[in-house]
Amino acid sequence: MMVRDQLNSFDNYLDIENRNREYVQKDLMVIAEREADERAGVQSYPRDNMSIVSDLYQQLAECQFNIISCEYSKGNGLDASFLDDYLIAVSYMQRGWQAQYGYIQMVWMLSIGIMLEVDDVEFNKLALLVKQQQLQDSLVDFLIRSRNPGWEQRTQDFLMPRPYSNIREVVTLAALDKLAAVQRLERYLTQQWYADHQETGWYNAHESKENVHVGYWSFESGALVKILELDDLILKDVPYYPYDMVRGLQ
Repeated sequence: MMVRDQLNSFDNYLDIENRNREYVQKDLMVIAEREADERAGVQSYPRDNMSIVSDLYQQLAECQFNIISCEYSKGNGLDASFLDDYLIAVSYMQRGWQAQYGYIQMVWMLSIGIMLEVDDVEFNKLALLVKQQQLQDSLVDFLIRSRNPGWEQRTQDFLMPRPYSNIREVVTLAALDKLAAVQRLERYLTQQWYADHQETGWYNAHESKENVHVGYWSFESGALVKILELDDLILKDVPYYPYDMVRGLQ
């Protein structure tokens, strides 16, 4: 098994994965307690029970995403077990995802779903969250429309213009010259993607004294290649590009 993101070690990725699995189990126990309180009409904390439950599910979704990121980063195969962990993340997002905090998470989860070719039922669970919470973003609309042509492109704006507005040029080029589109995507990956995420909490995570780096992956780049049917051979060894995931489940 070859580590895909070598900014951390196999053992460290495994440690983060196991810690997050423990967090998930603990949070599920707390959720069960709060839901039992709600059924019994008991309010044990100042905040209402179901508000606590919703926040815990948001936390669960983040933990589950860390798990699948670590699995991919440390070199796991993209098998049924990996798909199961992805679908668990979707189920947690259904209960706790919030548009105001979870934009990048949604972009990446949609992108992974496209690369893994998850069934429409699961993919549309994410699309429904976008619709219900009225998240308006050009990239999100583009990703959903690739699987659901009836989805309305509601805006041409990007919630994070840096780096995601660069994707528009890749899409435009793909209609004219697919080689030029791949070359533009390579520039996005090598010059813009990581640098333009400086404001995120995970930027420079690999330099932390704590073991927190789960891998750096531009999942949306892989989804673009899949949607636009680009030849990604020149991207195989480009940092941040999820080359193996574009191949889908194995």
